[in-house]
Amino acid sequence: GGWHGRTFLAMTVTDDRKITEAFESIFPEHYQFPFGDIQSLRVLDFSNLACVIVEPIQSMSGIRTASSEWFAVLRQKCTEAGCLLIFDEIQTGIGRLGQPFASQYFQVRPDFITSAKGLASGIPIGALMMTETAAQHVKPHMLGSTFGGGPIACAALIATLDIIQNEKLMEHVTRMHTYLTNALKNTLIDEVKGIGLLLGLKSNRASELKEYLLSQRILVGGSSDPHVLRLMPPLNVRESSLEILVEHIRTLGGKS
Repeated sequence: GGWHGRTFLAMTVTDDRKITEAFESIFPEHYQFPFGDIQSLRVLDFSNLACVIVEPIQSMSGIRTASSEWFAVLRQKCTEAGCLLIFDEIQTGIGRLGQPFASQYFQVRPDFITSAKGLASGIPIGALMMTETAAQHVKPHMLGSTFGGGPIACAALIATLDIIQNEKLMEHVTRMHTYLTNALKNTLIDEVKGIGLLLGLKSNRASELKEYLLSQRILVGGSSDPHVLRLMPPLNVRESSLEILVEHIRTLGGKS
């Protein structure tokens, strides 16, 4: 269920055959194992693995989460086997869960964290964070890109982090999560999945709801689970805006 991107190595570990099928014959050796299944995880052999990469919340597959215990066991097995643990926090990071990163929410320290998207409020930028131990193996000129460190992107990054901190947006994210989960009770939404403002609205009428919301100029995303719509509003979304969403959901529910 993980979705890590469209570049070659990212595709290797992405579970979406629509984009991987044409390249699978040349992928390097890799393995996939069940996300969130702690019993399966305990018996896996990590001795021949170089690294494990995981999305702390699998967004594209329907906002699937794992327990803190699962992440703790994953960290322990990686440490014991001497393989690196990578958290893909492109979607979960930069305050979206009400914490700076999902690793802090689940209280697990990976060796690497990838970040982008919300890192500069939509201005193209990416970042790779790592532990001091991992960083000791990175030598000058090993990492870089043509547009890496661009002044506009870096200014947007600094401004984004300043606003998140100064306007206490992570606390706001937690409040908006609480509001929305309470407001959607007894509606056609059967379950609000996810953490913070990385949410999945589960409903047997998901397809109909998506089309109806679009007609009302409200965008929600689909997922590989036909019953789950993805909702990722900006971190500074107003409660009044979420009230409009809830009202439209209630309106459609009343038409059943």
